[in-house]
Amino acid sequence: MRLVLFTFILIFYALMLLPGAQYVFDLIPRKSIAGLPWVDRSVPKASVDAILSGAFQHKFETWFTQNMGFWGISVRLDSEVNSRLFKQSTANYAPLVVHGKNKTLYRDQYVEDYNRGNLVAPEELERRAINFKLLQSKLAERGVPVLYLITPTKAALYPENLPESRIVRRRLSKKRNYDYFVQYLDQHGVEYIDAHRFFADRREEYPYGVFATTGSHWNDIAICDVSRLVLDKLREKLGKKLVDFTCRPIKVKPFQVGADQDLLDLLNLWDETPYYVPTPYPQTETIRDGDEYQPDLLFVGDSFLDGLLRFYDWHKVYAERDMFFYYKRNRHYPSNSIRPIYRSALKWEEDIFAKDAIIVEINEAFVQYAGFNFVPDALKALGIAADSIAEKEPG
Repeated sequence: MRLVLFTFILIFYALMLLPGAQYVFDLIPRKSIAGLPWVDRSVPKASVDAILSGAFQHKFETWFTQNMGFWGISVRLDSEVNSRLFKQSTANYAPLVVHGKNKTLYRDQYVEDYNRGNLVAPEELERRAINFKLLQSKLAERGVPVLYLITPTKAALYPENLPESRIVRRRLSKKRNYDYFVQYLDQHGVEYIDAHRFFADRREEYPYGVFATTGSHWNDIAICDVSRLVLDKLREKLGKKLVDFTCRPIKVKPFQVGADQDLLDLLNLWDETPYYVPTPYPQTETIRDGDEYQPDLLFVGDSFLDGLLRFYDWHKVYAERDMFFYYKRNRHYPSNSIRPIYRSALKWEEDIFAKDAIIVEINEAFVQYAGFNFVPDALKALGIAADSIAEKEPG
């Protein structure tokens, strides 16, 4: 009996000490947590003020949780159980991921748009379209083309894999913000490229789809094809010979890589292999004679632009470009610098209106925020009276 009791006591203390031993010695390789690539292992410093305010306790709790020897392991095991048994994400670590049919993952905000859960007044979207036309016309007079690009979402292009529990069918008869927006763009004569419409009309040409099953953004095949559409429009508007590149042939890899598995990464699963599917990637080569013009371009948009710029950077399509990311940070090429944008300090004539062309990307789920204030700011900088601007866009 004493031996049994001693054994239980020994096991109890071993379990108590094991997390600390794991923290100090890393007895078992740690598991990383996506979305939290770096963990501060330094113990928070205590002070009377911090203790009395509760700040120290909060920091210590966070530190203890993240530095506990088996934190990454326990998170991934919990996520694995939730994913396998309940087809759902662990709320604390992947609240943005929606589990669909056929092991398809969706980002929740795009599902909300598909369900018409973010509708705004159609009049607001028309005012925005009027602004777009006004900027396009005014800069055309200066010889600076403005191109508008609407990028697609997986939920809108492939709703058939959405889980029934996440579809609000009573709303589906309503028009989406996107539907109203493109209607007003057409009505007011705005020139634009609609990648949603482009791919919706050509589904049979993309047997693997234009979104990876585990990605929130479009795949490289879609990005490459649309980036060439934008280049074709730039050639037409600039009247110059530009660098080109190929998007075929296609190589099919046995699993997703990079951005094609960003939603899968967020799940923090123990074993990701059940989600691996054959995924296409373009084999791209530069087409260059040596006498091509390399323009100076400005891009304004969100993360859907990242893929386009990756192709353009790789093939050296331009000599220089700025990318106004959410109109909050400027990502510059070729310096690769990232700087905050101070709107009041922008030199519009020197740095923006002197560009060869401006490309504004709008994701179809967020047309109500198209341009992120860039368009009305540009109109004001052009000297258009404030009361002539149809709308002050929300930030």
